[in-house]
Amino acid sequence: MKNIVAVAKYQLVRMARDWRLMVMILSQPIVIAVVVGFMAYQEPDGMKIAVANTIQSKYSQKLVDELRESDGLNLTELKEGGKELVLKNGYRAVVIIDVSPFENSGGSVKVYSDPVGGIASLAAKEAISKAVSTVARDMAKEQLEVDVNSFDAKMRQNLPSNIAAMLPQVELDDFKQTELSLGFYDATDFDLQHFDYYASAIMVLLVFLVVLNTAGISITSDREKGTFERLSVTPFTKTDIIMGNALSQFVIGLSVIIIGMLTLKLVFAISIGSFWLLSLLSVICVACAVNLGLLISAITKTVVESVELAMYAFFMAVLTCGIITPSETAHGAYLFLKKYLPFSYAVTASREINMMNANWQDIASDIYVLIVFTVIFMISAIWALRRGTK
Repeated sequence: MKNIVAVAKYQLVRMARDWRLMVMILSQPIVIAVVVGFMAYQEPDGMKIAVANTIQSKYSQKLVDELRESDGLNLTELKEGGKELVLKNGYRAVVIIDVSPFENSGGSVKVYSDPVGGIASLAAKEAISKAVSTVARDMAKEQLEVDVNSFDAKMRQNLPSNIAAMLPQVELDDFKQTELSLGFYDATDFDLQHFDYYASAIMVLLVFLVVLNTAGISITSDREKGTFERLSVTPFTKTDIIMGNALSQFVIGLSVIIIGMLTLKLVFAISIGSFWLLSLLSVICVACAVNLGLLISAITKTVVESVELAMYAFFMAVLTCGIITPSETAHGAYLFLKKYLPFSYAVTASREINMMNANWQDIASDIYVLIVFTVIFMISAIWALRRGTK
């Protein structure tokens, strides 16, 4: 028992002396708790909805007014539009209202929703359904009143005045009558399954998990083995060392994403969009993860520190990529944080390619942001690399 306590004491003292490692370990529960709290800060709010009011009528305008008063919706009214608007300007859904201006003619409301939206899209559907139900009831009630009053007037005309005066007034009780048809559709032509919402994000996170760990210990492990000391006395520059490590780690990361994507496709039949766009995104994601891993390896001193910081970065990727909750539920600080981390851009682009069949114009901004992060990580890794063993 004495020996066990002695070994435990030695390990604790050794870890305590590495103040940077202790900061990483002890700050993680604080940071993760705060990020999760900001991530699920409120009910979905401010969901962008496009409303295409194709036929201006009394009831269609009433429906637009109901949608404007709905909690959590941010409406943009358009004269025309279709499901292609879902990928543009961040719309969660497009509501196409086709309500006849003639009495007793009914109409339809078609909602093309964003399958990428997840919880936010469900909340938007609930608000839209409630608004349509209210207007449909008003339409049915008003039409029923017209029909009943018309019948009552004709009946009274055909009866003697003394008998007609004795008849009670017709009162409307509760009723059920559908005047509006409501349909929800995905804004994609793909046959999507529930798993597709997670599959694209999982592929990006899998690459970050593997590559951050392998690239994150590449330099620190060489330091501990002594091989980096021999490399330091060669004519190789810091750029040569970082670029050489990056190339080797890039091959590993590319192999991981290819194997993972093939597995998801062959085993789970996930939806795959443009092959070339997906390939381009995969290459950039791997490069970004590799350079972030090398930056981690360059600024840490031991393998334990590298692994701890790599896992730190990975869990930040999980929490900020949007796989758990939509942005509409988040605190403003969480949304601000997401802008300065590459993970959400990679997941968003991957989902839009695979689930929405996005083209280059739809994901170009996400690709450019990932390239900028990749370059920044590489330059920072070269600058932070210290020659020598210590």
